[in-house]
Amino acid sequence: MSKKPRGKRGKDARTRSRRRRLWGLGVAVGAGAVIGLTVLAVQGMHPALRHGTPSGSSGGDFRIVAYQGDAVLGGKETEFGRVFDLGKPVVLNFWAGACASCNAEMPSFQKVATEYAGKVTVVGVDVGPFTGLGTHEDAVKLYTQLGIHYPLAYAVDASPLQLYGIEGMPTTVFLTASGQVVDRVTGVFTEDQLRSEIQQKLLTS
Repeated sequence: MSKKPRGKRGKDARTRSRRRRLWGLGVAVGAGAVIGLTVLAVQGMHPALRHGTPSGSSGGDFRIVAYQGDAVLGGKETEFGRVFDLGKPVVLNFWAGACASCNAEMPSFQKVATEYAGKVTVVGVDVGPFTGLGTHEDAVKLYTQLGIHYPLAYAVDASPLQLYGIEGMPTTVFLTASGQVVDRVTGVFTEDQLRSEIQQKLLTS
């Protein structure tokens, strides 16, 4: 009679432990939805930016499949690291098709990407299927509706979540032309904030 309750408590404990590990990546298991803790803080239009500690080293490479911008990304199915072949610093934005905060900031990314064309490469990588924030179809619908035309791709697996310390959506990583991470920011960027971050972190002499 006593073994069954103990087994249930053990199972409950394992479930709680698994949920805590997932929250460490900024996600939580829930009925059909996975939402980052930081996501809850940045769903509005006003920015709530949280800077990560720059690592001073490369975040790591991972496989992507391009939605658009194959020439910049180095092919339709390729490694993210190929973008550094262009010899320019990179703004790497992790987003998702059903992320309201991503929807809010992507037009600003488009304006800044156009303004800094030839100086900085802006790349958006969809990780929606691994955060519970939308499918690839949702992603295509979002960037099409918003008129986004800077390079976009989706990650083929969840490895970039750990490689780049993703704690919420959206997350933006700033990398030098040699692939060194100089800052990682979780939150919604306004156009002015993104421009300032690029000037201070990527284009300083």
